[in-house]
Amino acid sequence: MHCLGWVAVSSGWLRRYWLILIDNARTNFTVLRDRLAYPRPYPNTPYNRASSKRLWGDIPDLLRVLTTTQDPSKFTFEQCGNLNSPVVQLLLRPFLKPTIFISDVLEVKTIRPILPHCSLAKATTPEFKGRRRLWEGSMGTSFLRRVAAPKMHRVALELVELLKTKSAIPSHAGVLQSLSIRRNTVLRA
Repeated sequence: MHCLGWVAVSSGWLRRYWLILIDNARTNFTVLRDRLAYPRPYPNTPYNRASSKRLWGDIPDLLRVLTTTQDPSKFTFEQCGNLNSPVVQLLLRPFLKPTIFISDVLEVKTIRPILPHCSLAKATTPEFKGRRRLWEGSMGTSFLRRVAAPKMHRVALELVELLKTKSAIPSHAGVLQSLSIRRNTVLRA
C-alpha cells in the first residue's frame, strides 16, 4: 500500500492510473503532431485534394514530374491546368503553410510591390533557355568586371571631385543637389 496524501492506494491501481495517463499523453501528442504536420490549405484557393491527405503533400507528384522532365515549373503549370485556375496552392512540406503559385504573369507583376520576395517561374522552352544564356552572359561576373565596374568607378571619382568643389564654394550656390551614385551612373549611360 502506498499513501497518497491521506488516502491509502494499492500499488496496482496506481500503476494502472499512470499507464492511462501516459497512454493519453501519447495519444494527444500523436493527434497534435499529425494535426500540425499534415498540410492545411488556405480556404477558397484551389489545391489538390489528394495531396492534402498525405503527409508530404504534393512532393510525390512533384518527384514524378521531375524524374521525367527535370523541370519543376512543368509541375506547377500542370497543377494550374488540372485545377483549372491561374492561382493554386502547392503543399510542399509538412509543418509549413502552403505555397501560393500564380501562373498569370500580369497578376504577379501587379502584386510584386506588395510581396517583394515572390519570384517568377517560366516554362522552359528552347527560346527561354537561349534568353537565359544571354542574360547570364550579360550579367555574369566577367561582364560586370569589364563593363559595369569601370563605369561605376569613373562616376564615383567624378562625384568625389564634385563634392570637393562643393566644399570649396562657401555658399554652395548652383551646385547639383542630387549626388547619388546610382542616379549619376544611370543618367550618364
